[in-house]
Order: sequence, then structure tokens, then C-alpha cells
Amino acid sequence: MPHALIDLKGKTFGRLKVLERAGTYRQGWKSVPLWRCRCECGNVKICRGDQLRQHKIRSCGCLRNEMASERLRMNNPKRKGD
Repeated sequence: MPHALIDLKGKTFGRLKVLERAGTYRQGWKSVPLWRCRCECGNVKICRGDQLRQHKIRSCGCLRNEMASERLRMNNPKRKGD
């Protein structure tokens, strides 16, 4: 029996705001809705609905880059003044 679709349109997950439904991801017998999201930085990313709801995706990738830059700055004494 198919599950009812959870409408994520307009909801925010981390830095991503859901804009609209973007299709369906199918892997074997499993099908998961895809959603078009806009990140706070302006990029648009297609995300799986289950990963959004489980907080596995929080941004388009910009958060990962910012965290890596921050770790480098904290761990490298020469860059602390940047």
C-alpha cells in the first residue's frame, strides 16, 4: 500500500528551503520524492525527502566548506590573523 506524500513545500531544513517537488528517486522497490531546495547562499539543490526529514542534508555544500575553512583557521596558527 503506497504511503501518503508528506508535503515539504515551504519548510526549512538547516539552510535549505523547499521550493517544489522535483520528481521521484527510485532504487529497486523503494521510491522517494525529490524536492528542489534553495540554500541560504543562493544555490539550488535537488534533495531526497527522507534525507531532508532525517536532517542528513543541511545545505548545498556551502556549510561543509565553511566548517572546513574554520577548522583550518583554528588549527593553523599562521592563519589565525586572516
